[in-house]
Amino acid sequence: MKRAEQYHVMIVSSTGDKPVFNMGPGLLRLIIFIFILVIIALAVLAYLVLDAYRVEHELR
Repeated sequence: MKRAEQYHVMIVSSTGDKPVFNMGPGLLRLIIFIFILVIIALAVLAYLVLDAYRVEHELR
């Protein structure tokens, strides 16, 4: 989380007093968590689709 904090400080310092993204590390963690879940779901879905496609071609 150090890098995100540095990035946050950099944004704040470049825009003056008001930060562009007014969110704490908790919200950032939540976004990252949701992003990882979406990636995992897409990977599983792609695997299932490809597996079904392969099985269908083997049956013919």
